[in-house]
Amino acid sequence: YKECPRDVVNNYYIYSVGNIMYTGSGHRNFKDYDDEVKLFINTIVAAYVPEKDPGRIEIENGVGQTIINNEKVIVVYAYFDADNESVPVAGTRSVDIEFFVDDSNLDSDENSIFYVKEGDTDITGQVELYDEAGNKILLSGSQYSVAKGYTYTLKVPIEFLCDPATGLNNDSRMITLFAQPAVDTISQKIKIIRRSIFDLN
Repeated sequence: YKECPRDVVNNYYIYSVGNIMYTGSGHRNFKDYDDEVKLFINTIVAAYVPEKDPGRIEIENGVGQTIINNEKVIVVYAYFDADNESVPVAGTRSVDIEFFVDDSNLDSDENSIFYVKEGDTDITGQVELYDEAGNKILLSGSQYSVAKGYTYTLKVPIEFLCDPATGLNNDSRMITLFAQPAVDTISQKIKIIRRSIFDLN
């Protein structure tokens, strides 16, 4: 621009159409023109920044959502017998949470580290994870590994809300799912709420 003031059409420029970036650099040898190199680097940065997706953990069987402390929280129900609130509905052994990790920054063959916390306490070892085919996924140390785009089922033991050893019942508990791809850690809070229904069996 300094070589031909106010002539942005015939000198250096960057503009975009959708997710395609256009630049005026490249028509001269880079080694002789520092400004060309700077413009080319700026083009690469400008093209990457808008496309960088923070990723998300999508809950497929949530029954709704709420906002707690300005953060979206997905609601999942745990069903208990209305006649005896210490007893889960017949056959229920866990609260199943179906989810997938969506992160466009990951290649299809890259996995994310996955773990679960209640507050600051890691509870990954207390839950089980299954793939789409129903196969149990084994812990690697204290974490799981999940692939982008596949649906998984997280099984939280029903004792999480009803402890038969102590007889204590919780109306709700909050957990957070974490997925850690190569760059940023993404998370999703889930509020598990006790719901009493009549067992008609």
